[in-house]
Amino acid sequence: MSKLVKTGGGPNESLYDKYNERLSSAISQRGAEAIRHIQDNRDLLLRYLVLRVAQRRSDAGQEEV
Repeated sequence: MSKLVKTGGGPNESLYDKYNERLSSAISQRGAEAIRHIQDNRDLLLRYLVLRVAQRRSDAGQEEV
């Protein structure tokens, strides 16, 4: 995860902390959204993958699944 390097305190230290919190939150939220999207579409993704494997095997002259 990305983090800014603190430069030994100073007046901007709290700004770095706030930025890091927001960045971490945004990354976590996007990851959670991606996981939900994959879970919601899992059946569709599995069907697509099975059809792709079957098509590749067919193209290669192998037996279908």
